[in-house]
Amino acid sequence: MALVEDSYNESRYIYDINAYNFYFRRKVNNLDFEGNGVNVSVDKNTLEISNYNFSWNKEALPDASKAISIEKAKKNFNEKIGIELAYMIKYDQKAKKNNAKLVYTFKNGSRPIDAITGEVINYGYYDPLSDMGASNNEMMAKEAAVLTPEEIKEVENTKKFITKDQALEIAKKYVKVEDKYKLEAASLYTDYNGTNASWSFSWNYNNPEKNEYAYISISIDAVTKEVRSISKYDSTTDNASKDGNPKYSLDKSKEAAEKFISMIAPEKFAQTEYRSDIFRNSNIEKPVSYNFNFI
Repeated sequence: MALVEDSYNESRYIYDINAYNFYFRRKVNNLDFEGNGVNVSVDKNTLEISNYNFSWNKEALPDASKAISIEKAKKNFNEKIGIELAYMIKYDQKAKKNNAKLVYTFKNGSRPIDAITGEVINYGYYDPLSDMGASNNEMMAKEAAVLTPEEIKEVENTKKFITKDQALEIAKKYVKVEDKYKLEAASLYTDYNGTNASWSFSWNYNNPEKNEYAYISISIDAVTKEVRSISKYDSTTDNASKDGNPKYSLDKSKEAAEKFISMIAPEKFAQTEYRSDIFRNSNIEKPVSYNFNFI
């Protein structure tokens, strides 16, 4: 994997406003594997890992030596997709207003060219970077199936999946759950074809009187015992950082992200490189978070 450089990190604003986000993209034979990689968010003020997830396909890959030439690919792109002039509206965060832009955009949608056949691949909007984010997680959630208590008991009696207690023991190695948290959910999910499953745990803390809220969630592969995702949020840490500068720099947070991935998924980390993510917002006057991609 390789860390994805992001030239816009100095002015990044995303939902997780108190963290730096790093994305490591998977590399196979020195080629990027779009949509495959590891994403890690690091709290700016504590260096704790606030979010971790990865996408890693196991399908057999085509032989790159059989790819058509780049000249042929460009010709097919111009003939079958092409670009055209269009107007778009871009919001200027500093000026607090919308600006009309004249841009060149895809004439027939953003779709890739099959490097073996030369044909356009038609399967909707194609955005490899978004595959590592919410879109991919939402798709996986829709495809997942929550097992009933009876089904969970049956699964636990098999040798294929680890038990709830085993998964919980693994989870607590990677997330610190303080006494104030309450375990709200512990579920076993199967994937869309029922061949694999993951244990998902979530803890919540809510104190309306102090206006404090926090949560921790983690999912563990029920077969490989790998940590598939981690997500954390604490309003007290969030509120404390809004009025001041982050305690740790971008580079320091990046080091923490690399250290965490190399510890939790060393084989995957070795197949990524750091790349910039140009699709994130870059016009925030006072940024409070940054995004890094390892692909």
